[in-house]
Amino acid sequence: KKMSFLFLVCLLLGVVSEGKIVVPLKRHEHAPGTSAQAAPHALERRATPVDLNSSSAYGRPIIYSAQLSLGTPPQPLYFLVDTGSSNLAVSADSTREPFFHPGASLTYNSTTTQVGVQYIVASWSGFVAIDNISFTQAPAVGARAQFAEIIYSDKFFLPDTIYSGIFGLAYPALASPANNPVTPFFDTLFSSGAIQSNMFSLQLCSQSETSLRGGDGVMTLGGFSGSNFFYYTPLQYYTYYTVLVTAMLVGNRLLELPCSAYNSPAPSIVDSGTTELVLPVQVFNTLVSALPTGYTYDSNLRFCESAAWMLAHFEPIIISLQSAVDADEEFDLVVSPLRYFRPSASGCYHFSIASACNAGSGITLGSVVMGQYEVLFDRESNLIGFALSSCVSSTTPTYSLLNPDHPKYKPSSCVATGVSCTTVVTTTYIPNYVWIIIAVVAFVCLVVFFVVYWTGRRIDQSVLASRRELLLEDIHTEEPSRA
Repeated sequence: KKMSFLFLVCLLLGVVSEGKIVVPLKRHEHAPGTSAQAAPHALERRATPVDLNSSSAYGRPIIYSAQLSLGTPPQPLYFLVDTGSSNLAVSADSTREPFFHPGASLTYNSTTTQVGVQYIVASWSGFVAIDNISFTQAPAVGARAQFAEIIYSDKFFLPDTIYSGIFGLAYPALASPANNPVTPFFDTLFSSGAIQSNMFSLQLCSQSETSLRGGDGVMTLGGFSGSNFFYYTPLQYYTYYTVLVTAMLVGNRLLELPCSAYNSPAPSIVDSGTTELVLPVQVFNTLVSALPTGYTYDSNLRFCESAAWMLAHFEPIIISLQSAVDADEEFDLVVSPLRYFRPSASGCYHFSIASACNAGSGITLGSVVMGQYEVLFDRESNLIGFALSSCVSSTTPTYSLLNPDHPKYKPSSCVATGVSCTTVVTTTYIPNYVWIIIAVVAFVCLVVFFVVYWTGRRIDQSVLASRRELLLEDIHTEEPSRA
């Protein structure tokens, strides 16, 4: 009994220490047939992979969830961890399990305030409620907080999902309802003193990795998980976690694009709720053209090769971010081929870079990029920090964060240009359209030429024939007179 008590004390000290709450994450890969674009938490207001029609092309959507306990007595449920939205919401729909049972909680209070969120392909709606919310691993730590009870949902809960709700970690400006937004749960934890610092960090381990603390990753509320050295980039706005991308490379080859292309029509975002690295169309086309060619996918558009083969045939992708130390400096995020080709349970590698065409943001740095690092969302200093992840892997190589030696851009040239998606596509394909127009005009000219030519020939032949007849008539007329 003494040993069990000591183990519990040590566990709680590990979970709650120095004003921090350390929460293990659970990784879940959705079943085949679930489109990667249909990750239900992809907000309509941000860049998401809207043009992916096949789950086989991009693999299965990946979600990371944390276990929270609602009510008294506590009801433990899994919540999708999403830095791209702000609401804490849980299913109270008795037609699907698991769900929150309001009537079973002694501390539950309902309200008449309606709330709902519309996503790219999904939605939910319900009512604002108030109850005690804690962490399953640390039941003594939590707060009495507002949350949304989901009464109706459309395509939000995927068929094989393990989560019963969503834990939005973005700024209050994104919270719903818009006319009277609820206080996000993270903000409640900070204001109530449950955590001491207005920051949190995420480590998202991939399919072949495990966290040093166990599980598939770790979320640290109120700080970060270790003593890592972070490279920082300044936040651009306080809605999503927006950053300024200054360059991209494949290996050591710089993409020949103005850096404003990476941040148009708005700055790039860091989003744990998106699986892929999502690029604007122009950037996507340029990057794909820089990747090696001549290799054959299988029928499901994937490589079923070894990790060593993937590393030997593909180079890392480098994403440069503006440095917070000096606005004219950069640092590099290095994304392994074993991340932008994402390993799946089948042992194959799915291409996990997607294109997006809407008015949301520039680049979306999803979990395939975030997983390479521990990402610190420092809201006190308005910075996002990147440090090498402590996820343990036997196959994924470890890359250092680098100070790049490629040409540097002035930050003023990298800000969003407000270019719409249509403009980007038009700009990208103007040469094709010009050649098509020239070809059509040339074809029409040739048709007109041949019509005129053949018509002219027929007219000339007709004139010649009539002249020949007149000439013959003259000849016949002259012959008798000669006689």
